[in-house]
Amino acid sequence: MVLYCSLVERYSGRILMANFLVDLLLSLVLSKKARRNLKAYNRAVAAQKKPAAGAAGKGSTREQQIKAMQDNAKGLVTEDRAELIRKAMEIRKAKQTVLANLDDAQRQKLVALALKKLMNESPKGQDDRK
Repeated sequence: MVLYCSLVERYSGRILMANFLVDLLLSLVLSKKARRNLKAYNRAVAAQKKPAAGAAGKGSTREQQIKAMQDNAKGLVTEDRAELIRKAMEIRKAKQTVLANLDDAQRQKLVALALKKLMNESPKGQDDRK
């Protein structure tokens, strides 16, 4: 029992020291407001990981769990941001549909063109189209 208690004390001391070092390093890099926002975000993530008291029951449904998570996230995501995210997801889905319809030869040409543009191999005044 004594050995167990000393191990727990030693381990919790390491956690406290690690938390202290993390806080110290964050204070060097982040402003006070940014650190507060980070702590609030971490608390919200931790709250989402814990099952809600009502949603953890045996009869809970997926819809109830989604509703509980949405209620937890209301403070994090504004309506404007949520709308932007929805639009971005729709655009991404449309692009994925277009890319999925390409055959292998077209996909290889697209990858080669993207790499060429990424590496900026052609001079600015020239047009690569043939």
